[in-house]
Amino acid sequence: MSKEVDARVEEWMAVSERERTCYVPQGKGEARCLARRVGKGIARPARGLYVRQDAWDKLEPDEQAIWIIRGMAGLRPGLAFCGPSAAIIHGLDVPWRALDRVHVAEQSGCHARSDGLMVRHEYSGELAQVDGVRVTPYVRTVADCLRWLPFPDALAVADSALKDMGWSAETLASRIEEELSCCVGKASATKVALFADAASDNAGESIARGVMLELGYAKPVLQFEVPDFVEPWRKYYIDYAWLSEEGVPLVFGELDGYRKTENAAYMGGRSAERVLLDERRRESRISLLGVPIVRFSLAQALRDWEFALLLDSYGVPHAQ
Repeated sequence: MSKEVDARVEEWMAVSERERTCYVPQGKGEARCLARRVGKGIARPARGLYVRQDAWDKLEPDEQAIWIIRGMAGLRPGLAFCGPSAAIIHGLDVPWRALDRVHVAEQSGCHARSDGLMVRHEYSGELAQVDGVRVTPYVRTVADCLRWLPFPDALAVADSALKDMGWSAETLASRIEEELSCCVGKASATKVALFADAASDNAGESIARGVMLELGYAKPVLQFEVPDFVEPWRKYYIDYAWLSEEGVPLVFGELDGYRKTENAAYMGGRSAERVLLDERRRESRISLLGVPIVRFSLAQALRDWEFALLLDSYGVPHAQ
């Protein structure tokens, strides 16, 4: 009997994994069966939601958030999601630290309270449906992220929206202002939108840039193209470049991240050793320009005093 039950559990988990969601037990019997296996190959990321532990451990935090949200939508079909939770379902880049709680849109007058995992927000507007999940519409989702999140995190969502929609920063700011015409936080959300730049490569680069701007440094040029003087057919792109008024590079900035050597999606089929060798060649060729390169991790960027000291040491200019 145990083998038969184990086989059924494996089947339930396989189905949910194919659908990129946590499994919702169908009835009390299944719930008891899975609850007994928590810690024994089964994880429970949220109340009433289950997943195989090894499959869960392989997911990045943003994908884990998607599985939880989809699972909650299956558990309670009436739920609608907003803010960062809706943004990740819409396919936007959302900083991982903004995904530690689930944001739910409730009808005005609802007296349900937020709890440890779920944050409830009053919302009475229209809803959209993305991959079977009820969410606030795209522009409203972006607008809420820009007014709720800290500036660096909000900037990551704004950059992603520009890249996704092909808008200018001014267009995004206009849409945000219209969407939040009577809402608290309209001014701060519009300000974030005007700093947005579609050239940002990922959320980490956006967050680091947001910290730079908050600290008073000049706005850098993103993905600045430089030539390879040894192999002229090659081109390299620098994460951040600060230029003189004449357009001459003064300082380059590079954000280091583990994904370059550990995440297959970023390695292009190369081994970690090959990635490191290519990176060394890239930096040695860029150094021929004679421009100082300040390298930092996202963790360093989030420590304001350390980050400011580092940027000052390399002569990164302050905003005028």
